[in-house]
Amino acid sequence: MTERSFTAVRQKLTPIEVGPEHHKPMAAYSILNTDKASYVLATSPGNQEFTIYDITHGEIIKNTKLDYPPLEIGQATFKSFDSIYFQLPMKNTIIRFDSAGVVGEKTIIKDIQTDWQVRGNPPGFFNEIHQAELKFLSRNRVISTLNTFGFWYYRNKKDIKLLAELDLDKSQMTSNFSKMATALTKAPIELHDMYTMPYMEHYQGYIYVSYPYDHNLYKYDATTKELVKTTCLSSQFIGELGIPLELNHSDQENINFQISNAYYGKINFHSTPGIFSRVVFHEKDLYKSDGKLNRSACDRTYSLILFDSELNLLSEIDLQNLDLWNRALPTPSGYVVPGICQESSGEDFFEFNIKYDLEEIIN
Repeated sequence: MTERSFTAVRQKLTPIEVGPEHHKPMAAYSILNTDKASYVLATSPGNQEFTIYDITHGEIIKNTKLDYPPLEIGQATFKSFDSIYFQLPMKNTIIRFDSAGVVGEKTIIKDIQTDWQVRGNPPGFFNEIHQAELKFLSRNRVISTLNTFGFWYYRNKKDIKLLAELDLDKSQMTSNFSKMATALTKAPIELHDMYTMPYMEHYQGYIYVSYPYDHNLYKYDATTKELVKTTCLSSQFIGELGIPLELNHSDQENINFQISNAYYGKINFHSTPGIFSRVVFHEKDLYKSDGKLNRSACDRTYSLILFDSELNLLSEIDLQNLDLWNRALPTPSGYVVPGICQESSGEDFFEFNIKYDLEEIIN
């Protein structure tokens, strides 16, 4: 295989001025990439107002409200201006609406039955954070994450499959799959949802899966859901993943874990360079020099692992600590991210103000 090396070219985006009417408490973001521009949708749980930003041209193109009875909304999937999807906390429900806020349809997936069913606590949609974003294999075939409601307390964790294919036309789940490293599933540990739920990407008939607390990457056949390949694709900046939390850990132990431990972020395919990437969150000192907990995101450093469709490592790019990569959104050429600390544009501007383009180095 011919070796390929890349660099990440960082550039500031045109600032987009915002007002109080654009503020979203606990905001969640989804991105739509078209030939003309990249558009970011900002939503908030319990707030049915949403805003669409054209980050390519630096303008707000829509600020409106969902025309629907009050409800708490989950992570949005921005498929098109006519098809924006929400997974609702109401049992196994997906709504589709357009950019005018008009609901087009509501799909209630029939009772989700799995071969690892937990008695009295059946699985449903996971909808709280960006790991819940839907992946469309076709117009009606969708890959979704399932919420296991107490994954780490389930006796046979290795049997739990966190991904499901849904048929929106038939309103049913058609398959349930995925596999997590046995080193985690055998241990008496507990991890927060952000370290438990998988990230996924779909490309040319295959589904690529990774877990935040697992060095491995998994490749599945999108039709059969059979595992095709598993590869350990660890970061050069992570010697070993930290010791997970024990069951029944304290709130302070959980806070300390989230502050300091290294883990992996989302994976994405970028069509312009034709490669995949995996975000890496490096270990951070738990305490500052004054002895206080180091809660600042400005002290976290990051990198980006690049790999091909056969899970071959291409390179790893050191991103340092200029930007907030836990909110990174993929583009065909790289990512858009909020700048942090001295790189922030300030509260009067939309927080996504930096873009990265992955460019191949030609020797």
